[in-house]
This record gives sequence, structure tokens and C-alpha cells, in this order.
Amino acid sequence: MKKKDRSDSTFLASTALLLFIIGFSSTPLVATAQSDSSTIYAYATTEYDNTVSIINTVTNTVEAKINVGVDPYGIAVNPTGTRVYVANAASNTVSIIDTITRTVISTVNVGVKPWGVAVNPDGTKVYVANIESSSVSVIDTTTNTVTATVNVGDYPYGVAVNPTGTKVYVTCIENSGTVDIIDAATNIVIGNVNVGRGPEGVAVNPTGTKVYVANSFVNNVSVIDTDTNSVTATIDVGEGPYGVAVTPDGTKVYATNRGNGNASTVSVIDTSTNTIVATVNVGTYPLGVAVSPDGTKVYVVNGGGMSVIDTTTNTIIATIEIRGGSSAFGQFIGPAPVQDSTPLPVADVDIDESSSSGGSSHNSDSPGYSFFAITGVSKDTIGYVTKEETGTEEPTRTETVTEESTPAKTEIETEPEETNSGSKNILDYINTGAGVICAFAALIGIFIERDKIAAMIKGNNPKQK
Repeated sequence: MKKKDRSDSTFLASTALLLFIIGFSSTPLVATAQSDSSTIYAYATTEYDNTVSIINTVTNTVEAKINVGVDPYGIAVNPTGTRVYVANAASNTVSIIDTITRTVISTVNVGVKPWGVAVNPDGTKVYVANIESSSVSVIDTTTNTVTATVNVGDYPYGVAVNPTGTKVYVTCIENSGTVDIIDAATNIVIGNVNVGRGPEGVAVNPTGTKVYVANSFVNNVSVIDTDTNSVTATIDVGEGPYGVAVTPDGTKVYATNRGNGNASTVSVIDTSTNTIVATVNVGTYPLGVAVSPDGTKVYVVNGGGMSVIDTTTNTIIATIEIRGGSSAFGQFIGPAPVQDSTPLPVADVDIDESSSSGGSSHNSDSPGYSFFAITGVSKDTIGYVTKEETGTEEPTRTETVTEESTPAKTEIETEPEETNSGSKNILDYINTGAGVICAFAALIGIFIERDKIAAMIKGNNPKQK
């Protein structure tokens, strides 16, 4: 073989090897930390054993439990689904749970007997109603510290934030029953609305034009017009309404009725007519209620567990058992957690013409009710086993997660990931396609020049014929 032919063959073989490495590393075959938005999780507090249960709503099973403070009640999930905030009534604290690692990452001191809790739409603030302090604590989620305390009416119970994050609505049970309105920019009460006696659950519709309040002492739901801050309708429901939730399209409201323990129901309200269109019998003493993000299911928690209602037929389609009972306070929902989708690092590879190498206090009179929130979460890269399987007090991780795939404690998503998802997906497809083509072309070149490549690796010239 002529010297020029040998040089050309050597160049082709080296190029083929380089193309193969580039193509393989460009193709996203490495592990990535991405969420599965099809899996929705519910987080239920149980004051009987001071835990939060993680419930898979696809399998309708409790996957794990997390220890929190004493007597946990209110619970809320941030908009990205990465954090859960739990109000511990007897500890006067809020536990902050990382939903990726399923651990408590911070505990914040608040007022006396915290109850209701809500997160604003961009996830930067958490509002906690403190019953015995007659106040609302405002938590900055970047620092996990209380940055303001707002004095409100007596016995504040439930709390909800409007879709723009500009107003916070707080139910106050004592006296005649009112809803205080807080300006989120100034943390000042700018108004209050008289509703029925014993207001507890509160929810805002998706457009922010209506607020629904469950008045437990007078068995009705008040409808507040947010433009005039006045009650425009009062809807009679079942006995002892407690929780209230609005569907994502704003067409229906679901209110739980505790009753006398024998006839516990959920009232379904048509928001266009403010009338009851259905009544669903559920488990004993229903308290909390939440609607799935797609609006197809309603989850009602009670003394024995959780009932699942199909919103099309308004019938029970599943029942989930939760030890110690469960409950919820308000509508606490969130999407699948936003996780880092960047591929994990690939080892550096150096190539030359002669070689290639790779571089390398529970009240005994209480039935043990709990509050719950529903959200989406992924466990693509993390596995967990329950307390019963491991014999430990905490969920056990079964796979190590790299630092790149775990969000920092103070990380906040301020923009929806969907804003650039289209262009990102196109680039991913182009990148993947180019990588596959390069790898395929390289394999053909390697096959043609296999003898010369073998000789290169050994440091010898191929035998001439």
C-alpha cells in the first residue's frame, strides 16, 4: 500500500472513531432527572402519628410517610410541586418537605396554633393562619423565614390566595363570621366581608372573580364577588360544611358536609346557577376536598381514608385507606414538580491517531383526622419503600440522586416551563437525530476500516498485501 493510501486510511479511521464518540455523546441516552406529569400524588397529614402520607393516585396506595411536627393539619403544595408546607398546630411551626427527596428540609416558627396554609401563584410566599394568635404569618420561600405578621380577625382558620397573588382571603370564625382581605403587596388588611357563622374552608375560582366560603354553623356556602367585596349568593348545602374546592374550569364547586356522622355527603354546586346539582355520599365525617389538575376527579378525605369522585358522573370510583384517618383544609393542588432536565455529565474522551482512551400531643378524644394536598410528583430517578417494608421511621431512598438532579432548597420557578417547551423539544429532536446519524455513519466507517483501526490501536501498520 502506498504511503498516501495509508495516511488516507488512517485519517478515515480516526474520523470514524471521532464521529462515533460525538454521535453517541450527543444522543440523550444518559440518565436525566425529569418528572412524569401523568403521576399525581396526594399529601395527607395525620395528627394521630404526626406524619404526612404520600399517596399515589394512580395506584390509590400510600407509598411512604414523613415525620413532621406535632398535630399537623393544614397543608399546601407550591405551584411547581417541589415543596409541601405543613402547619403543625401543637408545635407552632411549619414543616417544609422536599417532594423529590421526600424529606423535611426546614422548619419555620410561626404563630400560635397554625391551621390553614396557602402558597401564592409564583411560589414565593406562604400564608399561614394562626388561630390563637389571630394573625397570618407570611413566609418567604427563598429564605424560609417569616417576613411579616398580619393581624386579622379572631380565630383565623382558612386561607386562600387569588390567581394573581395580589389578595389573600382569610376566614375568621369568631363573632358573626367574616372573611378578611389582605393586600399581598403591603401585608395590610384592606377589607372584610360578613359571611355566615363559622366560616372555615375558603377557595377562589380560577379567574379570581369569586370566592367560596363554607359556613359550618349555618349549613351554607357564601359566594363573594371580588370586585365589590360583597356576598352575591348564599347556597344551602348539607350539615356542617367544612372544605370547599373549585374545579379548574370554574364550573363546579364541591363542598364537604360533616353531618352528624351518619349522613356525610359532598354537595356539588353549579357555579352558573349557584344551585346544587348532585349530592354524593362519602365516608364518615368528610372534611377536606381537592380537585385533580385535569378536573376529572375529586378527592374527599374523611375519618377512614379518602373517597375518589368521578366529576363526570359524580359517583365514587375508588376508596383509599389511610391509617388514623385523614382530612384536608381547602383546595391544595399543584402540577408535577419541575426538575432539572440537563443530561448528567459524560466522561471526557481524548483521541489521537495511535490510541483512544476514556477519562475518566394527640388528643385521645380526637379520631386522628389529617389534612391533605394533592399534587403531581415524579419518582423516575428515585425509589422509596414504606416504613412497613424497612422497619424504619423514615422513607428509605433506593437510588442515589446526583446533586445536579436535586433542586436547591431555595430555588423558585418564577416562569412556567411551558414557555419554551416547544423550541426545546425541537432542539432535542434535532440533537438526537444528528447524533444518531453521526453514530450510524461512524459505524459504517469503522466496519470498512476495521483492520486499520485494529492496527492503530496496537500501534502497528496494517499488513500490506
